[in-house]
Amino acid sequence: MIKKFKVLFIIIGVFVSTIIFLSYGFQTSNLNELIQKKFNEQYKKIKLEFKNVRISLDIKDFAIKFSLNEPKLSHKGDLTNIYQTNFGVGLFSVLKGNFDPKFIEVKFSENSFEKSIELVRDVFLEDDQKGYFANKVKKGLIKGDLKIYNEDTIKIEFLGSIKDAFFLITNDLPEFQNINANIEFKGKELNVNILSGSAAGLNFDKSKIILNELTNSYKVALDLNLAGKFNSLKEFKNLKIPIFEEISKDFEKLSFSTTSSNKIDLEFDKKGNLLNTSIKGKADISNLELDLFQNAFPNILDEKNRKFKNGKLKAEFDKKSIFIDGIVFNQNDTLDFKINTDLAKKTSKINIISEVNFVNWQKIFKPEYIKGSSKFYIQLNINKDQYLFDTRVDIKKSLISFSPINFNKLLDDEGQILLKGEVKKSITELDKVSITAGKNKIEIFDLNLDENFSITSLNNISVSTDKSNFKITSSKKNNLNHIDISGKRLDAKYIIDSLTSSKPSTLVSKKFNGTISANINTLDTGTNDDVRDFVLNGTILKGQFTKLDANGIFSNKEKITIKISRNKNGNIATYMLSDRARPFIASFNFIKGFEKGKLEFSSEDLSPTSSKGKIIITDFKIREIPVLAQILSLASITGILDTLKGDGIRFDNAVIVYENDEKFFTFKDFYGTGPSLGFIVEGRINNTDNFTSVDGNLIPAYEVNRLLSNIPILGQILTGKSGDGVFGVSFKIKGKDNNFETTINPIRTLTPRFVQRFIEIFKSVK
Repeated sequence: MIKKFKVLFIIIGVFVSTIIFLSYGFQTSNLNELIQKKFNEQYKKIKLEFKNVRISLDIKDFAIKFSLNEPKLSHKGDLTNIYQTNFGVGLFSVLKGNFDPKFIEVKFSENSFEKSIELVRDVFLEDDQKGYFANKVKKGLIKGDLKIYNEDTIKIEFLGSIKDAFFLITNDLPEFQNINANIEFKGKELNVNILSGSAAGLNFDKSKIILNELTNSYKVALDLNLAGKFNSLKEFKNLKIPIFEEISKDFEKLSFSTTSSNKIDLEFDKKGNLLNTSIKGKADISNLELDLFQNAFPNILDEKNRKFKNGKLKAEFDKKSIFIDGIVFNQNDTLDFKINTDLAKKTSKINIISEVNFVNWQKIFKPEYIKGSSKFYIQLNINKDQYLFDTRVDIKKSLISFSPINFNKLLDDEGQILLKGEVKKSITELDKVSITAGKNKIEIFDLNLDENFSITSLNNISVSTDKSNFKITSSKKNNLNHIDISGKRLDAKYIIDSLTSSKPSTLVSKKFNGTISANINTLDTGTNDDVRDFVLNGTILKGQFTKLDANGIFSNKEKITIKISRNKNGNIATYMLSDRARPFIASFNFIKGFEKGKLEFSSEDLSPTSSKGKIIITDFKIREIPVLAQILSLASITGILDTLKGDGIRFDNAVIVYENDEKFFTFKDFYGTGPSLGFIVEGRINNTDNFTSVDGNLIPAYEVNRLLSNIPILGQILTGKSGDGVFGVSFKIKGKDNNFETTINPIRTLTPRFVQRFIEIFKSVK
């Protein structure tokens, strides 16, 4: 019995000793050739070399473990940095004489991320799996432990880290750059815990990427915490995530600083094609810069005035909706807004409160019409490229002077504007516009504006101001647009000024074609020379009068007639004959204190922005002209000066021959004659800022009469041999807005050219 126990103990001891021995293992090089053969049969695209092998028992996996010393692994001629390689063969397989590896372990030091992924893709992945991984990794370093199980199917496990990696999850997403992360791959799931990195200029912090392989697809879950400066949503424009699809269309030039948390779920087929997306996130944004109205008003607002800066907002978003609460600034403007967007329906509801300084928006709000600032309350519904708006504007801080209808509002007077309509493809359709300020009220219905905010069509307008009370209605006559103007009173100063203006009208679009008629009881000319029973009929082509017949009478039965037609040159010609000249002379700022006189006016449009014309004025008086008074005073022509300050200086006639373009109103010929004085003027007025620069000569009439009576001895007069010569005054006038600088030069002997010109003028008159 004792002997049996001794034998048993010996057997156990031998077994334990064997186990201990095998656990520790032993080294041999006798198996090198066999192992290399088996390995290369299994993995034909890689080459394995080693010095010798240590054989030991792996109790955990119930296998014989083979550890290769000084291993070298190469793929396509590139050596992979490894420091340990193990493989195990199941004990039962060994007993059966099968030495196929049950598992392979490879411990990597730092290797090229790109080449490592290529090795895995080329050696271990099936063909339908390779599409997703193709060209996804650009560069970087990787290290860690790789374990490959050779069971019914190949399973891969990896635990390690990546450094300074550049890769794409999909071609539709921005590239992930400088990624440092811990990675774990087990079964069909890849976990990437990002320690640092960036994408589209934003930095990662405590972010995760999880990739799961499904039967026919891959699912990618991104949990991204982002911070930093973001410059362009164009990075996301091809990604089929509605939030980025919608926003990137309007705000490609978008930049901001942000901290945000984002959960994005993506699904790809085995070839890497995007199938489904989902997103949910929150963001705090500062230093926001955006081009706000580039699609709504591309032709109206230049880039400087569309750009808002220094904005901040909070955003919440998912696949179905976006909510934004923010504020942005543009020069002196503020824009406080809330946006609710339904991404499925591609609609947005926006509430805006905005302080707008009109100096920044002069393409829309013309400075000659409105100045100051206003507060806008806007409800905006966006459906694709359609913008529906309902707007209230507080105009208390606005100064309004709308000359075409004499709508005037002083600063700090209460007032408001109501607008309701839509903008579609840069075309504005206003269902209703209501403007009130004190007793002034304007209502407009069905007003359509082109991309330059000029009128293309309307239903009706009613105007009630201090100097205007009329209606404008639109209809169709003979398949043409027809506008009818009727009412008790209309301020006509704007119309009168436009007759000599070089600038085309901004009220009627160049796209407008039709006819027009008017019947107004009283036209207010701005000079107490009201026109009664004014009747007009005309034709408008491409926003310009091509034909017009108009007439009216002044209070004492004096008449006015206006005609517009095409002349023999094919140009638009305007002719006007008025028994009162004063209403039409008032537009010339340098002529004040004008009384009586008849006017004949003719002009020809040479181009859309240039014209030439002639004005003839007969039998009129001028007085209270500071510039002329200064000239006469400096020249010591006291008698005529007294007349100017008293009853006024009478002239028999004056003639102005001019050319007018975008830059200058130029006097080609400007002269006048009268019983006491004659003058000749040449020069021009800048149409941009009204700066006047003219030279001229004055000569008392008695001197002219002396010239005319002594023409045979003109030479003696000019040389002074028959007396004191001819006395006159040469002058220069420069300045604007009645702030003129005047210089004179009294001369005793005038030049022959000047005298000859005066003689021609006076002889033609007499």
